[in-house]
Amino acid sequence: GIDDVLYDSFVRTGTDDDSTNGSNYVYVTSEQFDGVDNFLADENVSGDYLEILFLNNDSALSGTVVDGVETVVLDTLTDNLPTDSPQDGENQLNASGITRDATIYVRGGSATEDDRLQVDNLGTTLRADSYSYGVYEGELDVNLASGAGQVNIYTGDDDTAVTTRSGSSAWIDAYELDQGDLDLDGARNVEVVYAGDIIIDASND
Repeated sequence: GIDDVLYDSFVRTGTDDDSTNGSNYVYVTSEQFDGVDNFLADENVSGDYLEILFLNNDSALSGTVVDGVETVVLDTLTDNLPTDSPQDGENQLNASGITRDATIYVRGGSATEDDRLQVDNLGTTLRADSYSYGVYEGELDVNLASGAGQVNIYTGDDDTAVTTRSGSSAWIDAYELDQGDLDLDGARNVEVVYAGDIIIDASND
C-alpha cells in the first residue's frame, strides 16, 4: 500500500510558495482508498477535494485518515442484491479516519436509485441532499462514532437509518426525505428538522 498522499497545500505549508492557496482534486476507487494510510492537506487552505468512487458492491473499511481535506465525495455503485454480508448489494465506508475538517457528500441523481450506502464511525457532517452533488436517491445507513459530539446529517430522499453512540448526538435535516422512512436508534439524542410527511421509527431507542 501507500503510506501518505500529500496534497500540495500540506507539502508547501510554511514555505514562500503561494501555490498553497490553490485547490487540489484527487480521485480514487474504494480499493485504492483502502490501500492508503493517510490523505493529508492543510486545513487552513480551502478547496482540497477527495472523491471515492466505489467499485460495485465494494467497501472501504481500513479507516484511512483524511486530514485537512475540506470536501470528500462518495460515488456509490451497488446492484441492490439481498444482503447476506456487508459487501452484497451495498457500499460500506469506515469513516473513523475522516476528520471534522471535511464535509462528506454523497453523489446523487437517478443512477443512485437502487444503491445502498452504510457509513460507520461518522464524526463529521454528511450531506446526501441537493446542496452540491444532487439528491442521493438510494438507501442510507449511518452509524456515528463514539465521542464525536453533535454530527449533522442531511438525508437523501429514500430510507435512512441513523444510530447514535455514547458521546455523540445527531442533528438531521430530513427536507429531501420524501420516498422513505427515517429509523432512529442509539444511545444519545437525535434532533430532526424539516421532517415533513415521513414515518419516524424510534422503537429501539
